[in-house]
Amino acid sequence: LSPFLTGTETTGSIVFRGHTFAWENMVVELHPTFFAALGLCPNERRIGAVLDRITSRPSERVENLLGLVLFSTNPGGALDELFSTERFALLADIPVTQMTFMTQEIDHRLNNMRDGSEACVGPECPAPAPVAQTYSKDGKESKEVAPPPPPPSERKWDVWAAANTVFADLEGTCDLTDQKFSTWGFILGADVRIGEHWIAGAFANYDRIWASLDKDGSRADIDSGGGGLYAGYHNGGWYGHGLFDYTHSWDDATRNIRVPVDFVFKDTQVSSTQNNAYGANLDGGYDWCLGCGGEAPAPAPQSYGKDSKQVLTAPTPCVSHWTIGLLAGLQYVHVDVDGFNEHEGSNNTNFCPECGPEIPGPSLAVDEQNLNSLRSRLGGRVNYHWWNCEGWAFAVEGRAAWQHEFLDDSRTISGTLIGEGLPSFNIRTRSPERDAALVGGGLNITFRNRYTVFGDYDAQVGQSDFTAQSIKFGGKISF
Repeated sequence: LSPFLTGTETTGSIVFRGHTFAWENMVVELHPTFFAALGLCPNERRIGAVLDRITSRPSERVENLLGLVLFSTNPGGALDELFSTERFALLADIPVTQMTFMTQEIDHRLNNMRDGSEACVGPECPAPAPVAQTYSKDGKESKEVAPPPPPPSERKWDVWAAANTVFADLEGTCDLTDQKFSTWGFILGADVRIGEHWIAGAFANYDRIWASLDKDGSRADIDSGGGGLYAGYHNGGWYGHGLFDYTHSWDDATRNIRVPVDFVFKDTQVSSTQNNAYGANLDGGYDWCLGCGGEAPAPAPQSYGKDSKQVLTAPTPCVSHWTIGLLAGLQYVHVDVDGFNEHEGSNNTNFCPECGPEIPGPSLAVDEQNLNSLRSRLGGRVNYHWWNCEGWAFAVEGRAAWQHEFLDDSRTISGTLIGEGLPSFNIRTRSPERDAALVGGGLNITFRNRYTVFGDYDAQVGQSDFTAQSIKFGGKISF
């Protein structure tokens, strides 16, 4: 246009993006509109920069989509609605949260076996021992106490099951509105005590997940299942836990698009994908018994026989109900989300309701995601356990830990408008906050060292952009 920007009337023509524009005796002025300048947020500007690089004539479909942006009452928001892939970051973030609470669940199981209601050895409260009657050589009756019955055989095998639910909320950013997800699932497990110090087990789990991807009703319905192995070691106050977990998920997503112009343009894009998550955890710590640790046994009561000779009875055992300890752990998660293509759904609106058929919507080809998370935690726990002579044992535990994320960071999710040959929209996800608090508590009740019921609550709090809560309850039987 430079030869025609004279400030006076000119006649001429130019070709722009495959279209010819001609004029006669007109004053030509240049007032360019850049799509990148319409964006108010970083990803909106990234999308706009891709559209600004279009040099050849676009298809009618792309021209109509560009027109939606230009005539929208919120052009930056229209860029995000039509072309952004950031909402799909949640598909990779959910397995990390699942692994965090799975680690807590297995730790609770091992803690209760080591230092909870399943580990309680109550005071000896036998019924009065039967008296055996014997007679001496002179025929006089004498009484002797029969020996106590042998202790019950130890049960080494446990089978357990639990139901759980998780609620999580993610605060919105400039580029993305609030998101949330909830899960309901169950886990089945079995473990065995190996000698005096080792525990080993395996589990299988299933979760149904409902995720809200944005304020427009975009959602993901997810079925995930998997399993893993775990082990525990303890010796005195020292203990250590190990866990490996694998989960496969089937994700069905619906992206609802709303662009306000003179009317509200609506479009729905649907897609399906799968992901694999691999997790590992190592943690351990040391527990102290309060009240009896390091103390000498209570002095033995003294009594005297008929001959006035002193008789010493067994010392009274010291019983501690409280345990307090420190813990440290490291959790790693790797997630792969397969790439996928969107296709037209329902609920679509004609570009021009009075003058033409519905235009194809912005179906995107979304590239795969790869996420790595490494989280440390450092904290403590306190446990109170109590038992009675009728075979009941109770344990209440509270715990808190500081969690720090080392690896999970902002990442790129690329999307391409299917069938148009345009460059990819390289969308950056949010940068998660590094530090959080893991807090929780639980109750375990065991009867006759065989039947246990339990319930636990855990939460990840302390971050301004993310909160998650987990509730679980279940039962165990020993053999």
